[in-house]
Amino acid sequence: MNRKEEIYILIGLLLAFVAAVAGWLALPQVQQQFNGWLDNPLFLPFLGMGGLALLLAYVLLRDWIASTVRSLSPRYRLERRYLQAVETYLRRTPALLVISRQQETHTELDLLMAYSQLTLSPDPDQPDPPDLVQVSDQQPTRRFAMEGIKERATSRPRSLKQRGFETLAWLVVQGSVLALAIASVRGIMVAPTGEWQFTWASLLLALVSTLAWLGVAILLHRVILRRVATYLVQRGACSAPPATPGAEIWQYPCLLIRGDPGSGKTTLLRHIAVVCAQEILRSPGRQRLRDVYGWPSRPFPIYIPLRVLRDAVALQRPLLEQYAETLRDVALLGDVVRDLPTDFFQRKAQRGGCMILLDAFDELRDADARQRLGQLVAALPPGPDHRRNRIVVTSRIFGYEGQLRHRKFIHRLVDQLTPPQQQQFIRTRYRAFAQLGISASGEATLATWDPEVRSRRLIERLTEDGGIQKLVRNPFLLSLIISIHLKSPRELPRQRHTLYEKALQMLVEEWERLKDSEMDLEPTTQDADLELQQKLRLLYQLAWVMYERTLTAPDDGSHTVITSADAEEVLALALRDISPATAGRTGAALESFCRSEAKRWLRNLGQRGGVLQELGNVHGTSEVQLQFAHQTFQEYLASQAVRDGSPEMQRLRDTRIRERWNDDRWREVLLLYSATMPDATPIVRHLLAQGKQEADLLAGAVLAEQTQRLDPEARVEILNRLHHLFMSASAGSLPVQLEALNTLAEAGIDASTDLLKDAVRKAPHQDVRVRAIERLARMEHNHPARAPLPPDLQDLMLELLQTEHAPDLRLAAGFALARQDPRYAGDGLRPKLIHIPAGPFLMGSSKEDREAERFEQPQHQIELPDYWIAQHPVTNAQWQCFIDAGGYRTRRYWSRAGWRWLRCGWEPAGAYSTPQLIALVLLGSFFDPLVGLLLRRQPFSQPHPESWNGPNWNGANQPVTGISFYEAEAYCRWLQEATGHPFRLPTEAEWEKAARGPDGRRYPWGNAWADGLCNSSEARLNKPSPVGSYPQGTSVYVAHDMAGNVWQWCATRWKSTYPGRKPDLNDRLLDLIAWWANAFVVRGGAYWNNAQNVRASYRYNISPRLRYGYIGLRVASHSPLPGSES
Repeated sequence: MNRKEEIYILIGLLLAFVAAVAGWLALPQVQQQFNGWLDNPLFLPFLGMGGLALLLAYVLLRDWIASTVRSLSPRYRLERRYLQAVETYLRRTPALLVISRQQETHTELDLLMAYSQLTLSPDPDQPDPPDLVQVSDQQPTRRFAMEGIKERATSRPRSLKQRGFETLAWLVVQGSVLALAIASVRGIMVAPTGEWQFTWASLLLALVSTLAWLGVAILLHRVILRRVATYLVQRGACSAPPATPGAEIWQYPCLLIRGDPGSGKTTLLRHIAVVCAQEILRSPGRQRLRDVYGWPSRPFPIYIPLRVLRDAVALQRPLLEQYAETLRDVALLGDVVRDLPTDFFQRKAQRGGCMILLDAFDELRDADARQRLGQLVAALPPGPDHRRNRIVVTSRIFGYEGQLRHRKFIHRLVDQLTPPQQQQFIRTRYRAFAQLGISASGEATLATWDPEVRSRRLIERLTEDGGIQKLVRNPFLLSLIISIHLKSPRELPRQRHTLYEKALQMLVEEWERLKDSEMDLEPTTQDADLELQQKLRLLYQLAWVMYERTLTAPDDGSHTVITSADAEEVLALALRDISPATAGRTGAALESFCRSEAKRWLRNLGQRGGVLQELGNVHGTSEVQLQFAHQTFQEYLASQAVRDGSPEMQRLRDTRIRERWNDDRWREVLLLYSATMPDATPIVRHLLAQGKQEADLLAGAVLAEQTQRLDPEARVEILNRLHHLFMSASAGSLPVQLEALNTLAEAGIDASTDLLKDAVRKAPHQDVRVRAIERLARMEHNHPARAPLPPDLQDLMLELLQTEHAPDLRLAAGFALARQDPRYAGDGLRPKLIHIPAGPFLMGSSKEDREAERFEQPQHQIELPDYWIAQHPVTNAQWQCFIDAGGYRTRRYWSRAGWRWLRCGWEPAGAYSTPQLIALVLLGSFFDPLVGLLLRRQPFSQPHPESWNGPNWNGANQPVTGISFYEAEAYCRWLQEATGHPFRLPTEAEWEKAARGPDGRRYPWGNAWADGLCNSSEARLNKPSPVGSYPQGTSVYVAHDMAGNVWQWCATRWKSTYPGRKPDLNDRLLDLIAWWANAFVVRGGAYWNNAQNVRASYRYNISPRLRYGYIGLRVASHSPLPGSES
């Protein structure tokens, strides 16, 4: 909706409203009633509040009103037809997702969703210009952490728009509240006869009304109005996280995105176009633009694949007009858009609010054509200032020479996928497969397979195999791996060479068929067609010739690049012995045919097959440089070339590989060659005879690739040498020791497991011991294991936890036991209690402590009787006992307020939004009953903590998190019933004394901060650690995890001041809000808090219904637990 339409609609609504009110007031009956209303002092304030409510409703619903009004115009019907074509055709984009030759090979929109999760980074080759042009409505992503009642302050200044709206809202709302207060006081003090009455009752009621008005005015001024204004302003800003496509595109009106082949550029633009079209059309079941890309408005999508404009670029006409004419001849969007006016897109762009998506700038092969295209792109209409068009251009890294560098375009690179992005990509694709009704191979029906289980298996496979990790950083290659996994009857092949073989077969054979409908290349003739194995043999020869360049070229990259002329020469020679069409041709005819076919196959393999890619022209010539799309494919193809050709050629190439064992460029070729040999013992013997560490490590890598096809004596010799490397302090540097350990672990045989256990106990370097634990548990560094350990490994980890004090070792052993910790079996639900003797202690912070907050002061002495408190926070394994015993279904464990919260049955999907927090503050203890009444939800049948399903949070020995105060209270009552011993939450004073001792320490271990003594932000774990991982950071009473890890609920209601300090107005207001919201104290800090916030005296407050993934509990008792160490 542009500014003119918005003004017209607003004026029309106002006129209609005024006309309706005037006509209504003209009725005699209404006039008499209206006069009576005017006599009521509350009428005008309520009228003002109603006007404000109408204004807010218009702000929230203006887009819907505008679209409804626009739908009446003929121009909109033409736009709607175009958008329906975009939604229909662009959501079915070619991709490598072949399930079978009989099934549909086009993906649907849900499959493209994964590409919206890419990230972009600044292009080092094309830095941003100093006069950077950006749209600065980007707002930071809001994170409500530790915001139970009040929002964390931010240093970002408010914009002029926000301040103006706040001022207007303040005047209207505060004026209405003041008018209500005056009217109520007047109604109390004035008698029905019109005389003032001054009785004690009337004066008291008037005073209460005035104080109520003052409290409401202060609350409105300091909390509610600012939050409402912030919410409305942020509603009109981009909410996408930084560096994502949504954030970058919205921030920069002219953006060029460069990336490698298969990085997802084209798919990203198609997804943007379809989602924008669906949002404007309000299609049912659509993906909301705000949720996917964070954009506040709905731009009009204009998607232009530049390859369809190759011939039109030479014309000096506006680019959008050329595209409208081209749509009449190209079936890109079907027949429904063939009658679009020539100036349709041009006029739309001039009005503004368009998203112009120009795909594949590099596909114009001629540099002069790309220069002319750059001029046409720069001439696109920018749109009016308040409705800027956004222009997004994509290109490969090679094939762009900076034509848009000086045309106010910002350049960004598509980043490789990180492991979390890879996992999300896999999950998104598998969910889409299930929604589309595509069943996995090996599954009888669609109903018998679970996409979450299937995706989890693939993620685990990728985590275990470092070789595949090199491939899956590219979205296209990751899609390829997903397709192979989906079609596999079991899982991905365990051998890398088998996986590479399947991938190349799919690339060479299937991709050509998929691209036939859109590529303008000449079709393959039947007499010159090649079988799959013949196509692969062409690639074998090309890869080997490129590798042989390393014999004479010292450049590390000499084997990765070849010119098109040299590549054609290699393929022409290979075709003499491969192509069946060469039969009967001799001399010049054979030479001409082979060169012609070589040129054609080179182009097909490069542009159709996706195996090769162009790097641009050689400087000063018309020669094109080529390379394999991924070096891993080149390494595999070169390894397979050894057995292609005559026996003499095979012996020569075998010798060549052995001679180059110490050349890093040939390492993977040797490994993949040995993996496909019937017996790799000769190569292993050759490596062991070298007598060097590098050769021993390479022999170990061969063992990992060829475990079953080696002589037993050679296998034992390799294991002994690797064991010597990581067990001898003088055998080599730490990287060599870690590489030897990893190589041994990848062998996956029983003997290697025994040697890893030996490394855990006796390795001289601590990092080697930690890595051995991680390899035995098959877990990532500082991440919980994914599966329970066998009993012998559990005993080994328990032995470490009993004897070792180093945090790194204890963390590794604790995370290894995350799925099954024997310490919590049987009577493990009974907490170990420690005795806190009676006596005084210092509570709070002194004035000399510069890090202390005002609500920690003053420091004062408190006398406490003796009590007992748990040595560790409650763990997930202990909480599981509460769930299994029906703790969430048993009324007697819950307080009255807690049972209301439980039966309310409502929790936000993510963090609490600003309106939800405002409602929580205003309604206080009435929130749960009211929400339960309005939603009419059924009570939770079997709930669990909020972070219960998070793999980094739900380890058996990790502290339970994501629980409300009500749940913590219910757990204590259940534990008391289950053990027959009184348990409760500790008071704030009890918790602080157990944390700092009687002498008032700043930290449990002393007054000085030290790294490595607790799980705070300085440890960079970013997750709860297994309880008891930091024994050197315990308090004087040997209480663990009193600093960091997780916040812990206390039984004390919040008050802003300690005895000895007079509360000011802010303190009283916050205490009033905390009292109304029933806030309780939390103590200890969490894994994401810094050293200041994990001090023993630091305190905070949380509403009892809030559940965050960093809040847990610790139990206490007034007596020792019979039969335990306490």
